[in-house]
Amino acid sequence: MDHKKDETLRPQSIRWVNWGIANVLNGKIYMHEKLQDKEYDYIREKILEHEKTHDIENKYTLWDMMQDAKHTKIDLDLVYFIITTPSSWLQFSPLIYFEKQLIIDRQTLYLYGLMAFAVMIGWIML
Repeated sequence: MDHKKDETLRPQSIRWVNWGIANVLNGKIYMHEKLQDKEYDYIREKILEHEKTHDIENKYTLWDMMQDAKHTKIDLDLVYFIITTPSSWLQFSPLIYFEKQLIIDRQTLYLYGLMAFAVMIGWIML
């Protein structure tokens, strides 16, 4: 399936929350309410553009992983937002309790597993 062309699979509406940075859950984009502030206009638009590339069915796919890897660049405005907004740190949790259900962010879980594996290999090679 060519995800670039099928806009019906793209999330359209935004809900503002007081945790994380941004996620696509249940077919909607959830963004931290502080991103509505004028000082974050720049990163809000970049984040929104990125989140719209995700599949609304919340399926972990190679496509989603490639989109996240492609957009993983150090943005000092985003780093400032993360440092000054402790509730955004929940973005890095592999478990999200949301609307009375526990959601496992498999991509974050895989990333932590990969980092643990790399540390273990480095430790063995010492």
